[in-house]
Amino acid sequence: MLPHNFFQNHWLKAPLVCRGLVSTLADGSIDWSGQFKSWAESATVQARLFSSAILGSNGEPQAHVAKSGSDALAIFEQHASAETPLTLLLNGCDSASSLLRTMRERLNLKRTWREDDIVATMSSHQSGIGFHSGHEDGFLVQLEGTRVWRFWEPASVPRPYLLSLLAHPDFADEQVPPPPGDPEMEFVINAGDAIYLPSLWGHSGITVGNSVALSIAWKGITPFSLLVEKFGKRTVLSSWPQLRIYSDDLFAPVDHEDAPNVRSMLLTRFLEMHPQVNDVVAREFKEPVPAL
Repeated sequence: MLPHNFFQNHWLKAPLVCRGLVSTLADGSIDWSGQFKSWAESATVQARLFSSAILGSNGEPQAHVAKSGSDALAIFEQHASAETPLTLLLNGCDSASSLLRTMRERLNLKRTWREDDIVATMSSHQSGIGFHSGHEDGFLVQLEGTRVWRFWEPASVPRPYLLSLLAHPDFADEQVPPPPGDPEMEFVINAGDAIYLPSLWGHSGITVGNSVALSIAWKGITPFSLLVEKFGKRTVLSSWPQLRIYSDDLFAPVDHEDAPNVRSMLLTRFLEMHPQVNDVVAREFKEPVPAL
């Protein structure tokens, strides 16, 4: 289980290895490879294949979108049997599995308003999806096999790329960069282990043998994302010339225990700090903000 002081000492701060966490999230012995194949057959998942034999411009494995999870699974099984380093990634697995939804609930983070989809991967030996960062906070959960994880602090990752993850309008076309030198941390996790990963940390994982794993994440929230949710993307972007000077405030990740009030609190505070923002947006601020 998570340390009793998890939120005080670890949440939003740095990666944390959680040995044996899976045993507190799922009951009994489970055939995770069989479970993964059932998720792949669901019409609600989206599938991508990453091959270490085909690299993108950053020197990392390149993604190929599949027509369906079942098609991707057939391709994976064909090439994995030939010992080709390959990873099949499924988005939206929580929609296909009550087991996964229960595992997320047992983490007891309670931030349902931030829940992202649960991602599952099946990988052959010496494969992964390459270096990347994410706007999410979450857990990298090893269900079968072993993986070596490397981590880079956000300060080591190019800031334009991080801002693109937070939907900054000026950096919408940023590409994933190559890994920025040697990692600050490296961990080996085995079946049953997990790693808590804060938002914006760069990370890259390589399997040792075959692997089945999960990413259970909570969306990164910024004042900018709350503006978009409240007023719509078109309205906010039309006001971007006036809002740009407040970028440091708008794209600072936030977290708050009181979920129903967080949006109202942030929007009110932002208007108090910057009453001279675009008139259209300022008028909207004065309207009551509905609870999440």
